[in-house]
Amino acid sequence: MGSIGMLRLVESIRDAMDAADKQIDAYVQTVLKNADVSSEPLASRLREMRRDAREVSSKRTRVMAALKNLPDTKQYSQAVSLTALLAYRDTKIQGIENGEVLDRIIYSPEPESVVLRMEMNRQSPINRIPVELSSMIFEEVIATFWDISEDPSKPNSFGSHNTRGARSAPMRISHVCSFWRHIMLGNGIFWSRVRQSWPRDAVSTFLARSRGSPLHIVACCGYSDDGRFAIDPQSFIIDHMPVLRSLAFHNYQETPRAHEFFTTFNRIWDIPAPLLIHVDLSSGCYKTDFPDIGLALFESFPNLRTLRLARFKLPDPEALPMLSSLTSLALCRVDGQDRGLSSSEVLTFLSHTPNLEHLVMEDLTFRVTGSSNETSGLCVDLPQCKKVYLKLSNPVATTSLLSLVGFLNVETLFIEQSYDPEAVIFSCYHNMPSYIRQMLLQCKSLRIRGGNAPPLAQYTCKAGSSAGTNRTFTFQADQFHLIGDQSLQQRQDMVPFIASIMNHLQIGDITHLVITDLLGFADPVDAWKATFRALDTVTHFEAYRILKKITSNLSKALGDPMSLPKLTRFDLDLNSYNVKDLHRALSLRTKKVPLQSLYIFDTDEDKTLSNERMLQIDSDCAVKCYTNCWDLKEF
Repeated sequence: MGSIGMLRLVESIRDAMDAADKQIDAYVQTVLKNADVSSEPLASRLREMRRDAREVSSKRTRVMAALKNLPDTKQYSQAVSLTALLAYRDTKIQGIENGEVLDRIIYSPEPESVVLRMEMNRQSPINRIPVELSSMIFEEVIATFWDISEDPSKPNSFGSHNTRGARSAPMRISHVCSFWRHIMLGNGIFWSRVRQSWPRDAVSTFLARSRGSPLHIVACCGYSDDGRFAIDPQSFIIDHMPVLRSLAFHNYQETPRAHEFFTTFNRIWDIPAPLLIHVDLSSGCYKTDFPDIGLALFESFPNLRTLRLARFKLPDPEALPMLSSLTSLALCRVDGQDRGLSSSEVLTFLSHTPNLEHLVMEDLTFRVTGSSNETSGLCVDLPQCKKVYLKLSNPVATTSLLSLVGFLNVETLFIEQSYDPEAVIFSCYHNMPSYIRQMLLQCKSLRIRGGNAPPLAQYTCKAGSSAGTNRTFTFQADQFHLIGDQSLQQRQDMVPFIASIMNHLQIGDITHLVITDLLGFADPVDAWKATFRALDTVTHFEAYRILKKITSNLSKALGDPMSLPKLTRFDLDLNSYNVKDLHRALSLRTKKVPLQSLYIFDTDEDKTLSNERMLQIDSDCAVKCYTNCWDLKEF
């Protein structure tokens, strides 16, 4: 039904309800002309009668419109002929004129009534959305249950932690109405994601409804959702290899059995799977003796787009074919010919992935082999790589890897430092390659996080001329208990935590500074002043979720106009500050250098910034002051 037809239907329904009102009015004026219709219970009965009459008139109009449009609905039903629909239409229109009950027509089990209900569903505004667009929305909703990636630096996974939601989402959508059910059952892609661990009837239903669509299978060797032990995942996978698009397999057996198991399991790579482009494999071994993944996976499927391997021994990289289609690679706790991966193995492996866009190297033991003269000439450039996540077992290994592999066009770089109790915080990043340091110097925004979570420094800058496109470089440390120890810092005149970032990572002309979650030692006012004077290009400063004993000295330091001398905007959460100290410091600063804007936020129960609407209030601390603290009338 087009938009014009829908408008006509709405007008017809309105006219029908108006006519019903007039009929009730006529009934009152004739049959009840001598009764007091404004008194109870007659008044309530008349209201109910008027409501029922309007509902019946509206439904009658909808049914009549649907009956007249039945020939156009033929495309949604293959079981009913056009002749049968026309005969059904004429019979039911005549029946309605003779007083046949509408619900008996609508909910009749005959096939023509099913088509009638589909046409009535199309009258709903939500079902006026084109089938193609509805299908895209359904696909997006279903896909969310299969994406377990919480970190944007890491590649998305087609495994799911929410198995019940992944199984029930297509079912629930298909039970909303017959029109949506027709869309769901008519497109096999909605049923193409299957977990072997589901109950057998659910697996069978999904496979039957997929109707030959490319399958995304999550299989395992372990206990299933209904308590069964999946001892033969190979047969399940092999049966669907011709239509297999993605495979995630996770082993839950003990390490001794894993070697024997994967010796047999790896034979599936000899079976043709022309559609296979995504593979995620985990051996489940927690000892250093990992099973061999073999070479057949790479030789038989050179067109893989995404590959994740966890706890495997890799084949000799010299024997690998070119993996030109591979755009996403995740290596998690893998070994080469020896424990961990040598620099030559990494370089050789990555030289076979020239079009890589997303790289994850997690919990790897990385060894630099050969002398410095030998390795200095070894370098692989990955110009297409936009996202990189690195967590290597040796803190020094990260710098070595970045010196050997070039990510000149990286947009998201996340480096997680391994724990080193002897190292100064952020010191492992001291010798970053020159191209990384140059990127950091170009960044205009810096976010610093302390607290109980691992501390991090996150740099942000524009990736290009287009708005909203940013480069993000995140450096995370692991020894957060050392944040307040000044003896470990080179700059003892500054706040040690921030001084370590400035010493080891460098800071360029930062204009936006965010500091959150600082705990522990309260640095003196002079340390904050020295820190803020060094950050003399900052114009926008945000400070949230910080202990009051820390913000007390921070506020006093901001009272000096030479602290952040170019500051024009200050954002804070009121719960982290002593109001008197803050007001006194900002008032003193404003007398010498006016602060243009002050944003005072409230925090909700989980310590996040409230999304309440901001109101402007009077303040002698800034030209303009905004807050969402409803009890705060002025500042």
